[in-house]
Amino acid sequence: MSRRLQENLIVLLLLGVFIAVIVASMDYSFRARMVPLPMAILGCALAVIQLVWQNLRPVDELQVDMFEFITGRSAEEEPAAVQAIIEPEFTPSSDAPKRTAMREFMAAGVVLLLLAMFFLIGAVPTTFLFTAGYLVLTGKHSVARSALYAAILTIILTVVFGHILQVQLDRSLLLPSIAPYIGL
Repeated sequence: MSRRLQENLIVLLLLGVFIAVIVASMDYSFRARMVPLPMAILGCALAVIQLVWQNLRPVDELQVDMFEFITGRSAEEEPAAVQAIIEPEFTPSSDAPKRTAMREFMAAGVVLLLLAMFFLIGAVPTTFLFTAGYLVLTGKHSVARSALYAAILTIILTVVFGHILQVQLDRSLLLPSIAPYIGL
């Protein structure tokens, strides 16, 4: 079986899944199909574009170097310093397993913290606090810029889910008990 035939089968399988989602979502109510239907239609469109693109081009053109595609330069044109970054020499260190395990525990801790915050204080405050805290603690942005990005993300999520999709966002374990004290 050729590579092109394998790729076509994968795309046709994905196209079948997206079509099945479209057919299944027709049995849902209008509000219930507001998410799966547009996503499946977009998936169908992209799958058809992929199918057409990979069958109308020669096999040689389908081999894409992402570095060259993004920058417009080939790897041979890059200076030695950039080549060292692109293709670093790997030398395993003795403490690599310890660092890997520690990073995995830290990642699990971040996910557990996010879930705990979500259940205790709700989705909207968690979105703001977690996004701002993550951006500040990783050193990606200053405190002011992190708060701005977190506020923008929180507003977008509130508008999309709270107002457009009308999902109840004020579900939490602590909110009902503290709502009279904070004026809700």
